[in-house]
Amino acid sequence: QPRPQPQQPQPQRQPCPHPTTATAPAPASPPSSDLETDLLHYLSLLTPTSPLVSTVNATFDAEYNTTEAAAELTEYYRARPELRNYTLETEVPRMEYRIAVRKG
Repeated sequence: QPRPQPQQPQPQRQPCPHPTTATAPAPASPPSSDLETDLLHYLSLLTPTSPLVSTVNATFDAEYNTTEAAAELTEYYRARPELRNYTLETEVPRMEYRIAVRKG
């Protein structure tokens, strides 16, 4: 009968950088592989001036930055107190947030 393997400690997950603050590092030397080239290209798509980031942010803003969306989210969590607590205690601290207030 096989013996159970000892549990390996799980590495700490690092939070992902917020898409609007990510910057692609300048490579120290030319990319040495297709994977490295692809990763550097992907990082360049996440820079604040990237058309992709602007498009995604505008789409999310139009879809979810509404009074109706806020009311739906409030009701969803009100009906699920255990999910609310889990989100506030576990998920929220893992992410970086920025609150933008519109004047007007």
